[in-house]
Amino acid sequence: FNLEQSASRNDVTLDCGNVYMTFPVWSKTGLMENQYLKMVAQREYEAFEAKRNSHLELMKNTQNILTKALHFRNAAAATEEMDNTGLHLMTNVPSKHDVLEIGEGLQLVKTGTVWSRNGSFSDNNHQLLGSAMLLSK
Repeated sequence: FNLEQSASRNDVTLDCGNVYMTFPVWSKTGLMENQYLKMVAQREYEAFEAKRNSHLELMKNTQNILTKALHFRNAAAATEEMDNTGLHLMTNVPSKHDVLEIGEGLQLVKTGTVWSRNGSFSDNNHQLLGSAMLLSK
């Protein structure tokens, strides 16, 4: 939408010009596939996290320096496996409660961004203003 004049509230001023809202859209099948992959990665992550925590506890409770080093190594390996699940790369995959069906086979994510742009699209002068949420009844 276009603000014909600047708007102010409290200590914030929104300059006149175009303001954009963007909301991610997923295909229904693509979202289901990615939600499944995220669920699998979450389970693997939690298993490696439990293994890491177990080895850290064992390391803390032993007095033997070699055993302590062995548990530290195992905890570090489990931490690496946690990272290798790729779960941290799936943060943008929404749950089924975070989307709305907007058409046959299309899912709209309820949380988007609000931003403005000064100049042309090619100059990358975009300013993130905040987030927007769609409410459903």
